[in-house]
Amino acid sequence: MTKEEVQKENAVLKEDNRRLGEQEKELRKGFARVFGWFNQTQDRWTHEVKEELKELSWAEIFAKVGKLLATVRESTNAEYIERQEERLRNIERSIENLFQKDNK
Repeated sequence: MTKEEVQKENAVLKEDNRRLGEQEKELRKGFARVFGWFNQTQDRWTHEVKEELKELSWAEIFAKVGKLLATVRESTNAEYIERQEERLRNIERSIENLFQKDNK
């Protein structure tokens, strides 16, 4: 490759890198938008509250999503346990009713 060809290729790669960086930033902002991750700032003079999307790293996004999934699993497990406990109470009632019928 000639020096000019290398420079052209370098320019193309730099542009691709810039474009991909912008796309990646928009993806991270999309996560912030979907999950409602905003920073609230208050103007010093007007006291107006402004919300800006948080610019989180992928590590921060994965940590937050992981916490959300854990919360969902915990609530799902709690609901499952409650349903099983209710089923167990119903079985106990049925057994009691059977014994009461047999004792009559």
